[in-house]
Amino acid sequence: MIIAINNLPNDISIHDVCELFSSDNRIENISFSDEGNAERVIAWIRFNQMGRVELNRNVVRLNQHFHKQRRLEAYAPLFFN
Repeated sequence: MIIAINNLPNDISIHDVCELFSSDNRIENISFSDEGNAERVIAWIRFNQMGRVELNRNVVRLNQHFHKQRRLEAYAPLFFN
């Protein structure tokens, strides 16, 4: 399962993203993309063994949350390869 977090600052680190999830040990992979706008980085966080209900709970918690003076936009794509 994957969560995407948009509108992150360009100096975001893997450690910063892990802190958003309280260093959840189910985080399998984190990748970043600034394609289209270097000032609005998107993070793709892949989780191992996380169900849709818990994933959606994290999305609701993070969406519109402020981090480093930016309003985050979080969502969980239904289909992602």
